[in-house]
Amino acid sequence: MGKETSWPTQKQQPPYGTLVAASPERILGKKAPKISQHTVQAGEGLWTIAKKYNPLAPITEIAQLVQKIVKLNNLGSVKALIAPGQMLKVPSTVNLGNQKPPPQKTSPKINDKLRALELKMMEQQADNTKVYQPPIFEGKKVNKKNTPKKVKTPKKVKKRVKPDFSLSGIKDTLKRKGYKFYEEEGKVNLIAIRMDETYDNKFSDKLFTIQHIKGKPKIIEIPWTTTAGTLAHGGVLDPLNAVETQTGVAGTATIIEKQYENVYTFMDSKNYQNLWLKYPYLYQTGSMDYYRDNTKDLKLDRGKVYKGFYGTNTHRMSNNGIASRTVNAPGVPWSQGCQGAPEPEFKKLLPFFRKHVQSGHGKITYTLLNYSDFVD
Repeated sequence: MGKETSWPTQKQQPPYGTLVAASPERILGKKAPKISQHTVQAGEGLWTIAKKYNPLAPITEIAQLVQKIVKLNNLGSVKALIAPGQMLKVPSTVNLGNQKPPPQKTSPKINDKLRALELKMMEQQADNTKVYQPPIFEGKKVNKKNTPKKVKTPKKVKKRVKPDFSLSGIKDTLKRKGYKFYEEEGKVNLIAIRMDETYDNKFSDKLFTIQHIKGKPKIIEIPWTTTAGTLAHGGVLDPLNAVETQTGVAGTATIIEKQYENVYTFMDSKNYQNLWLKYPYLYQTGSMDYYRDNTKDLKLDRGKVYKGFYGTNTHRMSNNGIASRTVNAPGVPWSQGCQGAPEPEFKKLLPFFRKHVQSGHGKITYTLLNYSDFVD
């Protein structure tokens, strides 16, 4: 028979069709890379960082190292944005210390080709090609088992038992309702929350004012009213008549919960004496939706919707320096449907409004939510 033939054992050679995963040792050569901590510098990208810590690796291996950096740092994609000062875990085959990586001697033409290939590698998508593995035969035919596909079950949305009035909670509620949240520099978010369905003649609602300054959100909360007071003419107990409402229907105006884009204009002056109520305020310059409540039962009645300009401005609702707890007083109708707060609280909003105007944003959007929007 000639020379004796030595057949390979299973340890020497895997069966035909077996996929062998490349180990770090196979990818990088002699040693598996250690993991180094790298602080991102201005102008650096994932490719340049991988190249810096693995200067002798060829381009194809650099591409694999970039994918490794993405996985180690949960970046999601090779195109993920990284910022100066950010800490990254990086596979490294050399200990840089204070040493510079040895220069690679290549001709200018080769450098140009390498750079072109680098750019192409950075744009490539992950290879999701499925590799067919034929059945293995070892004397007997092995039937391939059909494993059922795993069905991804959607994540359950956590039920909101208590209202979350934090910044993230407010943003989440706005997103659920399809409303806008502004993050442009200086643009103000004016978000009111109606806490119940009763007319209590108090500042028992909430107003959140949110504005981004130098990229960081600034937020304040103040007591607020989203309904008319009960006392004085135009209040809930003495509503406007059909002629006064300009709708042909008597009743107190109540703004309906909604996001009203660009509905208010900030009125300001160095001399407050020139202003309405002799104080800065938000003047209604856009149409809003209303109910007309004429039952006098101190409960919000949701019926026919009226649209229009009815002068429901946003303003101070007490004399200067008076931290009033009630909206209207006998003969003093601070609100016939307007929105507002006591003067010491309303005063806190003025820097936000002025910054909004100075940033070139013009009119202001008013978002009115209900307490029920924050619970399930």
